[in-house]
Amino acid sequence: MNAWLKPLLAIITIGVAAYFLNTQALQLKAAIEQLNSSAQLIWLLSALVLCCIFQLIQLQLWRKLVARAAAKSVSLRQLMKPFFWPILGKYLPGKALFALARVEMLRVVPINRKVGWSLFLIETLLMLMTAAFMSIFALPTLWQIYGETIINLLYQLSFSYALFITVATILVLGISLAINSFFSDYFARLREQCSHFFRSLELPISDLIILLPQYCLLWFAFGISGLCIVMAIAPTISLSVMQLAFIIASFSAAWLIGFLAVFAPGGIGIREAVIILLLSTLLSVEQATLCAIISRAAWHIAELLGVLLAALMSPAASDHELS
Repeated sequence: MNAWLKPLLAIITIGVAAYFLNTQALQLKAAIEQLNSSAQLIWLLSALVLCCIFQLIQLQLWRKLVARAAAKSVSLRQLMKPFFWPILGKYLPGKALFALARVEMLRVVPINRKVGWSLFLIETLLMLMTAAFMSIFALPTLWQIYGETIINLLYQLSFSYALFITVATILVLGISLAINSFFSDYFARLREQCSHFFRSLELPISDLIILLPQYCLLWFAFGISGLCIVMAIAPTISLSVMQLAFIIASFSAAWLIGFLAVFAPGGIGIREAVIILLLSTLLSVEQATLCAIISRAAWHIAELLGVLLAALMSPAASDHELS
């Protein structure tokens, strides 16, 4: 069965990836036609290269986790298919197919399902934690823009509103304590299961702490790609250091919110809305919208290039080569 199933799966994967790659390339071409200079085109190509670098850095960091779980050296070529092929599953609501495909494809390493799920959980937590940390750098600029409005709004709150907020807070805390008491056994089992995950990987907290700044570097590369897009769309814009940090952080925040919106396949629509909302504080709405469209197209092209590369790679080399 495997004699014909694997080539068929490879052909289907290549076909789907090529179709979406062509779609995103057409969107990117339409955006490029709006640029007026070669310098803007260079900024745009730099953004695409950085999105590809993002994928490669993430693959390298994931390899470290897999190698630790497998207790042996694992090559990048060996993990190309388990890393890139499941990406197509992210564009279905819930991301369940993405997670399931990645766990199942890890069995060629070999990694059993239980360890595979723990790997998926740990990588997801690392991605979310570091994206949230990088997003914090957008707060100073947001406060500078909206801080006075928020303060004025607080001053305008009447006593009745303040009383309502106080009562609502007490009710929320009371309900939270009741839920915690009711589900205490469940939470205890959950903590025990998470502890078992870490023990099964033999991955101490110190190793995770070492990985955190490396994942922050991952988001920094993604943020710089967003900055390149902004420079391509608005080449005459003058930015302060705080505004540069704001733009870099905005793209991490957009990914984070898009990922948490599990009902949106691949965060489509949600991520773009966040980018437009944040960047429109510095750019026009039209420019911010174009930045969001180009960012999505560059992201998809980088992912799909990885899918095609993994599909075209020799099975013998990818399945048996060790570094």
